[in-house]
Amino acid sequence: MALSSIKSLLTRALTQHGIAGGVEAAQAIAAMEEEIEKRWGEDGRRGITVKYFKNGAIAVSCTSSVWAQEIQLKGKEILEAVRENLGNKVEIERVRFVA
Repeated sequence: MALSSIKSLLTRALTQHGIAGGVEAAQAIAAMEEEIEKRWGEDGRRGITVKYFKNGAIAVSCTSSVWAQEIQLKGKEILEAVRENLGNKVEIERVRFVA
């Protein structure tokens, strides 16, 4: 029997049990939260809440239109940083604003 890497075993197990998508979503959410904190600090964390990741979109809720505008203006830049942080393993296409 050939030896397999832990990474390949874990990936296969996650896929077989149907939780690979949940892991990707959690990684995308964590990366987005990290990027928000890096850019705007604790104020950004209080003003912008990452809600979920689904179908290539990261959903965020903002406490004010000012935060929504910040995300909208810098959206491409933010998503590029998040993708880079994830090693381009998760397909993130856009930011969706939710209440």
